[in-house]
Amino acid sequence: METETLSEKNRITKKQPKTKLALVLGGGGQVGRAWLSGLISKLIEDGVQLQKADLIIGTSAGSQIGSQLALGTLDLKNPPSAPVTYIDFSSSQLTHSHSCIR
Repeated sequence: METETLSEKNRITKKQPKTKLALVLGGGGQVGRAWLSGLISKLIEDGVQLQKADLIIGTSAGSQIGSQLALGTLDLKNPPSAPVTYIDFSSSQLTHSHSCIR
């Protein structure tokens, strides 16, 4: 078994900086994108410095919002709105143009 000296341990830990603040964002399509934009806008307005997160992780809509936040391109004054029109796929009255099965 190999033993490490204290200087070797310090050298290894210096290469990997510790994450102090991580922002994790979920998905949710267009509605999730609108919801996340509103949430982030309000948090930033209240003084939470999300842009300074050491790590930003997101899935689906969260990855889009997270990358825009990290790049500084997220438009907080004009967040995306939720879609106005929905298709009820549970309805038995779907036309062939809405159906995946032809």
